[in-house]
Amino acid sequence: MFVEIYKSDTTILPVYGSIHFWKKHNFDTPKTLLYGSSKKVDPPKVDAPPVYLIAVRQSLKYLNTTLKYLNTTLKYSNTTLKYLNTTLKYLNTILEYLNTILGYLNTTLEYLNTTLKYLNTTLKYLNTISRYNLNY
Repeated sequence: MFVEIYKSDTTILPVYGSIHFWKKHNFDTPKTLLYGSSKKVDPPKVDAPPVYLIAVRQSLKYLNTTLKYLNTTLKYSNTTLKYLNTTLKYLNTILEYLNTILGYLNTTLEYLNTTLKYLNTTLKYLNTISRYNLNY
């Protein structure tokens, strides 16, 4: 039977046997089997779940926790993007108002420019008339 035994909290070593067998014989790690010993060991029959099932269960718990955190992060990201979208809409509206105001200001400046041209022409005529009056 192929099972897995913990070497440490983070490493899982594949070996033949069960955790109970290795604890019973006081092995820290079954190095002879890991590095290709020709000696075969039959695992004892035990009612406890195989260690690899414990490892799979632990991995699934970590995966579930990670997915919960990811889900929460995505919810916050979604909310943040909604706020950003709303902010951009407000900024777009403000820019449209500013564009309209600048359009009105541009029109006002064009009218003022036209008025100044008429005033300049009027002053030229008045200047011409005053020169004729001075000459006579």
